[in-house]
Amino acid sequence: MEAAYQPVDKRFEAYESYGVLGRGLYLLEMFSETESLSITEISRLTGINKATVFRTVNTLKSLGYLRQDPRNQRYSMSTKVLQLAAKLINGMNIRHAALPFMRKLVELTGETANLFILDGSSAVCIEQVPGTQSMRLLTEVGSRTPLHCGASPKLLLAMLPEETAKRMIDEAIANGGLPKYTLDTPTDREQLLAIIAKIRRQGYCVSRGEVDLGAVGIACPVYDLYGKVIASLSLSGPAIRITEAREPEYIRTVQQIAKELSAELGYTD
Repeated sequence: MEAAYQPVDKRFEAYESYGVLGRGLYLLEMFSETESLSITEISRLTGINKATVFRTVNTLKSLGYLRQDPRNQRYSMSTKVLQLAAKLINGMNIRHAALPFMRKLVELTGETANLFILDGSSAVCIEQVPGTQSMRLLTEVGSRTPLHCGASPKLLLAMLPEETAKRMIDEAIANGGLPKYTLDTPTDREQLLAIIAKIRRQGYCVSRGEVDLGAVGIACPVYDLYGKVIASLSLSGPAIRITEAREPEYIRTVQQIAKELSAELGYTD
């Protein structure tokens, strides 16, 4: 008679209550956390007898979710799971996914929340949730901003590969220069390179009066399933409220909401 194992992972008990489907989904999660497993190892970890493990694993293999190494008979996850995840992410509207998180950012700060994406040599605002204050900063959805100024544009520029960012700056300079909107707009190439290097190191961007006098923006990256920056989530408001003294607390809040949105899109750090 086959020896009975006690499950090592207590999470299995919750999945097991859903029968065959729950057991199969749990095994997929197991395989996502390790390189490969044998029938014996799965039996030991779950407490299921080897015959049942064998049937479940081979069903997943037949459906294309697992593959077996003919050299050692161990099983591992196939790329089919990634294909399903990719379809989910590709079909997910970033604006739709971001709105609940943007509303949460407004609730926590009272300031306007913005979502920007990179489009060519500009940053485009694709969604906005206005702040709750009577005096607030608004950006027209669909408007474009050059990448050398403002919180989200500079963040998106900084998150590009270093050589790509340099090339885009040089192309902008060659095509008419970097427009100066205020006295604080960075228009010098070396200054801008130093700024985006700092943004890259710290993982966020703060802009003060670079596009509009008295305006402050704080931006953080939004990542997709593959760890690629696909958008910038930012907060904007007047400098009289987003003071330098309060800046760290605003940065932490935007970072947290951007992290939650990235997790919703499948990113794990």
